[in-house]
Amino acid sequence: MTTTIKPQGSDLASRATGAALRKSIEQAVCSDGLAKIDLGEVQTLAESFADETFGVLALRHGVDWVVEHVEFHGASETVLTTIARVIDRRCPLEA
Repeated sequence: MTTTIKPQGSDLASRATGAALRKSIEQAVCSDGLAKIDLGEVQTLAESFADETFGVLALRHGVDWVVEHVEFHGASETVLTTIARVIDRRCPLEA
């Protein structure tokens, strides 16, 4: 079974909200093995929010863990780019 998590609001900005989402993702993965994140209504995603959620997930668990256990649905290219940028900043790939 997959848990779907839908953040509330179209503009996600605070680190506190990002930390809460990160905890929800970790709990979903622990319970179900996969967290489906519905970002279809998100118009803007602040780097601080993305860092606290996805950057910290990548730092704690590794980029491969995020790729294997977190699915992004409905996200715009801008939102996905922000997520990728913060993950790369936290866990840069070795050349």
